[in-house]
Amino acid sequence: MKTNNKMILAIVMALGMINFSAVQAAELVGSGFSYQGELLDNGSPANTEYDVKFIAYDALTNGSPYASEPEFFSVQVTNGLFSIENIDFGDATYQGKEVFLEVNVRKSADAGAYSALSPRQRIGATPYSVQSEFSKQAESADVATSAQSAVTADSATTADSATNADFATKAHNIDSLGANTGEYLKYNGISWSPSPLNINESQWTNSGQNIHFSDGKVGINRISPLARLHVNSSVNEDAFRIQVNGSTKFWVKSDGDTHVLGELNLSNNTKQDNSKNGMVKYLVKFICGQTNISSISSFYNGTNTAGDVTIASGNQIGLCTLTFPTNLDSRYTQVTINGKKRSVNCKPSGNDLVCNVYSIETGNPVNFFDDLIAVVY
Repeated sequence: MKTNNKMILAIVMALGMINFSAVQAAELVGSGFSYQGELLDNGSPANTEYDVKFIAYDALTNGSPYASEPEFFSVQVTNGLFSIENIDFGDATYQGKEVFLEVNVRKSADAGAYSALSPRQRIGATPYSVQSEFSKQAESADVATSAQSAVTADSATTADSATNADFATKAHNIDSLGANTGEYLKYNGISWSPSPLNINESQWTNSGQNIHFSDGKVGINRISPLARLHVNSSVNEDAFRIQVNGSTKFWVKSDGDTHVLGELNLSNNTKQDNSKNGMVKYLVKFICGQTNISSISSFYNGTNTAGDVTIASGNQIGLCTLTFPTNLDSRYTQVTINGKKRSVNCKPSGNDLVCNVYSIETGNPVNFFDDLIAVVY
């Protein structure tokens, strides 16, 4: 994608809006924000889907990126305008130092490398967007306003007896509340109450950077998964994508099409529905002749329809009939012969392929003892 970066960023900086989410008094303030801007493609407003990746740096130029790089796929850009919600670099990014936002874009259909737009944009501080550096050690309670007996509670506002509660706002006696073994405390918007733990923690184990799920099925957008991993995408939403170094190699798109970029290596046979085109359906190597002469040396069934190809000798010289598990009337057939001074004529009829072998010199039927090759597409 060719872009005029300087012109794009002039518009983005004018129209781009970075808004940290507002919350009610009893809710926590998150680190996510929204972004609105205008994108030009080669000087004209863009009108298609783009992939957008955000990278936070500690400097306007060069510098080091932070670990989290939020990525959004198939963002609709209409007349150059687009909007993205909940861009979240995590709390660790905001430690009182300046943060600069770099925007990277590419056309979703291309699935190639990203183009970084410049210059970067400074993310300004807003109320509650960063944790205050002055909220340290109030009897082991950080920023504990009116906190009584708050043990290691970070930002516990009016928290009475909040044991090990981080950011507990107006939480009273949160240490037990009558919870039994196997239950956890759940806040319903008014009060905390014990609830059973629906996830069996014993199924999840970790070793270093690896996470292992030992039993059951995982559903993404699917309550009752039908496989170990069941991904159910919605309308206009891609189901699956695998990238290597930022380049998409395997992609199941929202319309059901599957895209593979690079070599596709198969270790077993390839099958296709017998009513579809694009692949060889059958390969047959055979001998054609009168009674007790016709035979099949080998064959390959490239369809999802089970069954073998059979052969029957005819009642005259050079006549035989191949019978397939599939109706051949709407398929493409081709038969070749390797023997010298011989010709073969085969005609499909339903599931049968009726073949006659002739002598080129005399035009008379002859038995053929070398291999003929029949190909059905």
